[in-house]
Amino acid sequence: PTMTGFDTVIIGGPHPPAHSPLDRERLQHSTHSSHISTKRRCDAALAVETQLGTVEGAASQRDRLINDPLLRPPAVSTDLASLLTMLEAKPDQSAIAGARTFLTIAQERWTALRLARGEHAKAAAAQATASAVYRAYCEASDEALATLYQTVQDDFSTYYREINADDESAFKARAGTQRGQTRP
Repeated sequence: PTMTGFDTVIIGGPHPPAHSPLDRERLQHSTHSSHISTKRRCDAALAVETQLGTVEGAASQRDRLINDPLLRPPAVSTDLASLLTMLEAKPDQSAIAGARTFLTIAQERWTALRLARGEHAKAAAAQATASAVYRAYCEASDEALATLYQTVQDDFSTYYREINADDESAFKARAGTQRGQTRP
């Protein structure tokens, strides 16, 4: 056949290499493999590309290429509409991301709360121990001071009576203690 114009440009260039089964599989799986219409589009694109590689194949596509090379086959419009419906049915990723962020922050706060409760329990135990030690110290200190005051009182009374034996033989000193204070 005689080639002129548009046909010469398409066919005159280097012929596309024949596609191996691996290339065909990559092309078919480059989109969502579970969507059947996508597979049909890949098969149709490969068929057109293969047809354009030969003179007979290009001649069979001549009318389509001359009239409107970008014309969409009717099945593509249906496939696009079903793809858009499928995409719109997918959950909003911003809602999922927001929920994930909320859960992450909640987990961090829960961990911080648990650690703070643990630290509070340790501090409460330390405070209880310190209070018990302080009470024991105060009791021991009061007892030691009471004993000291009693000894001082007895010794003072004894020495005072001996020094002033002629007129103070019945003298008895009195010293009292009050927690944290001494009273005469």
